Amino acid sequence: MGVPGMKPKYEVRGKVRTGIKVNGKPRSVDYFLSDDPELAELFGDKPSKIRIRFAHSSVDDAFSTGLEWWTRRKSDKKNQLACYTKDSSDQPVALRMEAYGTDGFEVVGPKKDIRIPIRCQSRDCPILKKGDCKPMGRLVFFLDGGRSDAVLQLDTKSWNTIERLEPLLAAAGDLRGRVWELAVAFESKGAKRFPVLSIQEVAVNVNTEQDVAIADKLVPLLGALTATYPGADEKNAAVRAELAGALDETNPGWRDKAEFVDRIKEIGVVKAAEGLLSKYDLLPA
Repeated sequence: MGVPGMKPKYEVRGKVRTGIKVNGKPRSVDYFLSDDPELAELFGDKPSKIRIRFAHSSVDDAFSTGLEWWTRRKSDKKNQLACYTKDSSDQPVALRMEAYGTDGFEVVGPKKDIRIPIRCQSRDCPILKKGDCKPMGRLVFFLDGGRSDAVLQLDTKSWNTIERLEPLLAAAGDLRGRVWELAVAFESKGAKRFPVLSIQEVAVNVNTEQDVAIADKLVPLLGALTATYPGADEKNAAVRAELAGALDETNPGWRDKAEFVDRIKEIGVVKAAEGLLSKYDLLPA
């Protein structure tokens, strides 16, 4: 049983995106890319659809959304978050850096460090109308068939994507333990052409030789994990023997990935086995 109110925290190990740079300028594409090699290993070089699993149960944690106004500091030319909101209520509150002032905005609380809480004017805000404040959605997930110890993150500034994903996920209940297909495709509005994400739950069937091979390897791993042993050393040895075979099926080539092997050594074979079985919904409650 978990600690009430405690949420699992995962390291973001890489970004997934739908954009590239051509001659130094950003260009949208209708396929997924990532600086983490696992995406290409599982779904190919330019997949327009990927299968994902969520690490968090609620849409607020799996797909956080809000408005963000980023500016560039004159001193060192670095970007800074001047004002932002993660509040989706009818009267949202934004946190603005004191240096940017509050003229024309209702202050709704005391200053918090360098930020002042103000009433967000949302789409009526002059900064948003100017195009400097933009929507931001951050989707965090595991790849189906991939690692489950750290998440990937996809950032989107698309109103269309946020308005499409957020209500669907909010109505879906607990998002964990299910497989979802995330897709990207170009849509047009007037002369503009832009990528929009969509998502749907997919059924997981054991209907291919690979599915059967994975199941054949995971069942012995589950047995090794749940058996009774005289001590921790004996359990570790038994689980280690079955884990290697299971990973050969679920993560081909894992032995040649130093980061993957180092992570197993860091958390231990038992935790690694629990993570792998949990990803396939085989870990006992």
